Amino acid sequence: MTNEQQLIDDLTDLLVPRLVQRGFVVSAPRKTRERSPDPAAYDSATCARFVDPHHIGDGVLRRARFFFGEIASTGEIGSVELADALDLKGPRSIPANLTIPLKKSAWRLGLEQPWEGDESGPRTIWRDRGGIAQRMIEAIDAELVRRGLA
Repeated sequence: MTNEQQLIDDLTDLLVPRLVQRGFVVSAPRKTRERSPDPAAYDSATCARFVDPHHIGDGVLRRARFFFGEIASTGEIGSVELADALDLKGPRSIPANLTIPLKKSAWRLGLEQPWEGDESGPRTIWRDRGGIAQRMIEAIDAELVRRGLA
């Protein structure tokens, strides 16, 4: 796949959910592969594949370490706290800097996202899903060492 094709795919992945949300597109994105909702699908080997360097960059990996670390230790993290901790401009910067790349990695593996999100209030809250956060921390720590970033 060329850089131009990848750029178009990435842009499409960012735009389609917003178009659906605003009622411009009635159906979901073009990707229709069935995804496993089972948290047990995130075993150690799967978590290691999840953080593959071809799909998760160094910056996202470091941010994911904090994200999953907070979820594992406190059970949840809110968007304002996460944006502050990651030194982002605000909660609206979280998708581009963290959650979209992680969702793409989950999709690539045919899995649901590795957290539970609550968007019912004024701010999003992310929670652990079946103990996945701890397994992700272990995979991320190993990947940080492999990349020479630890």
